[in-house]
Amino acid sequence: MAPSSFMRCKSHASLTEVDAICLRLRSWMTEAGPPWVNERFAVELLAREALSNAVRHGCNGDPSKMVSFSCRLGLKRVVIKIEDDGPGFDWRKSIHSAPDDEACHGRGLSIFHLYASRILFNPPGNRVLLIRQLLEQTMSDTPASQDGTKALIHPGDLTASTVDRVRDQLKT
Repeated sequence: MAPSSFMRCKSHASLTEVDAICLRLRSWMTEAGPPWVNERFAVELLAREALSNAVRHGCNGDPSKMVSFSCRLGLKRVVIKIEDDGPGFDWRKSIHSAPDDEACHGRGLSIFHLYASRILFNPPGNRVLLIRQLLEQTMSDTPASQDGTKALIHPGDLTASTVDRVRDQLKT
C-alpha cells in the first residue's frame, strides 16, 4: 500500500517533540520513495527549523502551549505548515535580513530562503507555510552544449545515498 501524501500532528511545545516529529517525517518520506527520499534532508531541515522556532520563540518553551505541523507531498512540491499558540512576530521586519556572521542564532529565515521556494506567514506571524519545488531535471534530460559536454543538474541534495546514482550518470 502506498503511503499517504499528507502528514499531520499536533504536539506540546517541546524540543523533544520536535525531534519525534522530524523522525516520523524522515521515516514517512523514506516510505514515500522517489523523488521524496531525495528531498528528506531539505524538508526535514525546513520542518526542524520552523518547529524549533515555534517552540522557542512562539511558545517561549512553554510545554502547555501547542504546535501544529502538517506536510503535504504534491506532484512537484512539498508544502509544510507550522502554527503555534504564541502571539506571533513581526516577520515583515526580518524577512530579508541576514544574521551577523558571528551570531549563534537567527539563521532560521536564511535557511528558509535557501531551501524553500516560497515562504508565507499569516499576518500575526504565528503560522508559516514553506513550499519547496522539486527539481526534476536530471543529466539525461539536460541538452549537450556545442562541444558535447553536459551539465549535471541533480534533483535534491547530494548525499551519501545518492552519490552512486550521480556517478553512474556522469559515466554516460
